[in-house]
Amino acid sequence: MGRIYFFFMFMLSLLICALAPNKYNHNYSIICVSISIINIIIYLIIKKKKNYFDFDNLFFVAYIFIMFYYTAYMYETDPYRYVFYQLYFDKNTLPFSAGLALLGLSGYIFGAMLVKNRTINITQNSKQTIDKTIATTPFYILSIIFLILYVVSGGYEKIMKEYIGGGLESVEDGGLSQYFFVFFPAFLLSGIIVEFHNLRIYNRNKIKLSAINKVGIFTTITIFLMFILIGSRTIPLQIALAIIGLYTKYYKPVTLSKFVGFVCAGFLLFALVGFLRSQSNDGREFKPEDAAMDFIINNRNSYVAIDYVNDNGLSYGESMLSPILAPFPFSQSLVVNLFHLNPDDMRSALITTKATFGEVGTWGLGTNIIADVYIAFGVLGVFIMFPLLGYYVNYHRENTDNSILSLVFYGVIISYAVYLPRAEYFYFLRYFIWCYIFIVTSIKIKKSKNA
Repeated sequence: MGRIYFFFMFMLSLLICALAPNKYNHNYSIICVSISIINIIIYLIIKKKKNYFDFDNLFFVAYIFIMFYYTAYMYETDPYRYVFYQLYFDKNTLPFSAGLALLGLSGYIFGAMLVKNRTINITQNSKQTIDKTIATTPFYILSIIFLILYVVSGGYEKIMKEYIGGGLESVEDGGLSQYFFVFFPAFLLSGIIVEFHNLRIYNRNKIKLSAINKVGIFTTITIFLMFILIGSRTIPLQIALAIIGLYTKYYKPVTLSKFVGFVCAGFLLFALVGFLRSQSNDGREFKPEDAAMDFIINNRNSYVAIDYVNDNGLSYGESMLSPILAPFPFSQSLVVNLFHLNPDDMRSALITTKATFGEVGTWGLGTNIIADVYIAFGVLGVFIMFPLLGYYVNYHRENTDNSILSLVFYGVIISYAVYLPRAEYFYFLRYFIWCYIFIVTSIKIKKSKNA
């Protein structure tokens, strides 16, 4: 019955999106956000989750702030509070932006409903990919090595100046430090994911503290503190979400009331970091909603994406090539040279920047998951790709006990649960593929040694 209801809501959302006004209409945006929140509530009631600290719920919270808060509320109350909204955007794109956001959320929920919740009882005879522990120390050591290289090459100093000095989101400069920057979190995530795999083998019902890798504890705490203390929240948040997400899935399920408490605590932490950042920058009066500023500012990218498609048409996937090719070294350069493409057109985050400033320079405006899909494939892309996201996230979450692939997929993507709505659709792909390769390689090495 739930599937039928959400299929109907998905089709209704498509109709509502198609009927979006061409002129600014605040009531239409209110309708879209209201239906979205109602759909989330009904979804949670039907699913009867045992653990609410999962990708779905984290994604929903971030998604509502990113896609609806400015459109449905802030534009009417304080439209130019953030510097991003002092840049040009067409207010007449706000209704269609809300319609696309409703369609995307309804599609995600419909896809998630196609996967049944199940409790898997693992026995010695079950067909797991692997039932032995995997060495985690090499992952942590490699993570530390690449972290040191990142610091020595000046990357940490650069990002520290950006966060302490304020300003817009920096575009990756392609320097040597950027290569080190993408490797140390990948090895750390691999270690964290494998750590939980090992802990499940030691004891499926309770964590054995003595079994936790001490090198892993040192590495994780070091990286977490290095970035949270300078005001960077992305990597610390990834670490926290991966650890808490897997812990609550396997050992300590979180009730709805506790999840709400986690969310409030998270916003308080974000507010504290944001307050300290504002004090060190321009001393502007801090408001509670500023805790979610990093989410709210990304709604503008939906408006830019709609404008861009109206003027230039769809990219038919070209704007998604950069994150898709990112896992494979030198593949982007190869594709650029082979097909004579412009690298600035291969990533929606660069397209929104170029559409605003006329060029891709020192600063970037980012993107969001709706803008990314819409620039590439329009309404049809949102209609197809969001149900697929909802399905695969929930399928792999339910299958982590049976497959290393599913464990890695869910371990990586839950670390992006809050960030993914304000990023490219395939932004998680690099770490997923790398972590899977690292872990499978480690398994094969261990097997060859024992052979």
